[in-house]
Amino acid sequence: MLNVLKMKRFFGNLVILMLLGMKISHAQNSAFNFIPSSASTLEMGANFWQATNLIEVRQGSELTQVVRVSGDVSYESATGSAINLSDWYKPKSQWVNSQVMFMSQVNDNFGLLWGVGTGEYGTKYTIEPSIKLGFVYRVPVTASGQFYLRASTIIGGRLKEKSCIADFGQIGVHEVNCRLAAGIDAPEETLKYLMNQKPYNQNIISVVYRVLF
Repeated sequence: MLNVLKMKRFFGNLVILMLLGMKISHAQNSAFNFIPSSASTLEMGANFWQATNLIEVRQGSELTQVVRVSGDVSYESATGSAINLSDWYKPKSQWVNSQVMFMSQVNDNFGLLWGVGTGEYGTKYTIEPSIKLGFVYRVPVTASGQFYLRASTIIGGRLKEKSCIADFGQIGVHEVNCRLAAGIDAPEETLKYLMNQKPYNQNIISVVYRVLF
C-alpha cells in the first residue's frame, strides 16, 4: 500500500514538471508580460501555441484549505467510540485541486486568458472541475509606463459537501451534517450548514499601472 501511495505522489509531481517544461522560458511570466515580438501574436499569423504562454501552475486552492480546516473534527459516538472525520475530508486519490493558466497573445496589447482546474473529491465533499476565461488589455502611456486592464471569471469549481446518515437512538435515523452530528441542533437543522461555496475570486476585474525602471 505504501509503495502505491509513493507511486501516486511521484506521477502527480511528474505531471507538474511536464507542464512547467512546456513553456519553461516563460514559466515565470505574469499575465502582464507581453511577448515583445509582434511576430509571436495571432494577429501576425503565429499559430495558437506559438502565441500561447504558460503563466501559472498551482496545486491546491482556497477551497481546498476550507475543506481541510472544516474536516478537522472529532467526537464520541453514543457508544463511546471515537469518530475522526479528517479522512472523510481528504482527497481519495491524493490529488488536490490544481489549476493551470495560459495567455494567448492576440496582438501587442491584447491577450486572452484561459485555463482549467482539475477539481478534487473526497468521501464527503466534491470540488468541481473548472474553466477560467478572461483577457488582459495593455494601454501604453509612456515609454516605461503602462496601464493594464485585466478581467477573468471561473466557470464551475464549486465546493459541495455531502451529508451523513446517523442513528440518534430514541429519535431514530436521520440525515445530518457530518461535522455537526454531535451538536445540540436538530439533525435537519444542521443540513443548512453543509458547505456549498463558489470559488474564491470567481469574478475579477483589476486595473494596474506598471513602471519599468
